[in-house]
Amino acid sequence: MSLQTGIPLTLQNEELAAYFNPQNLIFKGITRQQFEQTGALPEGLYEINWQVYDARRTDVSLSNQAITSAWIVLNNPPMINTPLAAEKLTA
Repeated sequence: MSLQTGIPLTLQNEELAAYFNPQNLIFKGITRQQFEQTGALPEGLYEINWQVYDARRTDVSLSNQAITSAWIVLNNPPMINTPLAAEKLTA
């Protein structure tokens, strides 16, 4: 993928998928193996860092580091609570 200086680039989920492959991530706090066993990250606050490097010279950074935080919560699936079992409903 090529970037143009000063031109924003919007990426779709298919284009980002490879970057979220566990083999391409740096894990801190849990191991890659722990993530692969559960298939999910533990609940908590996460920091996501992005930085662009030159494809030919991987030691040359082309951008400042972008940092964002996300709070991840594993919710239970919704529970149907109405109508009650065997309850008759009017139209």
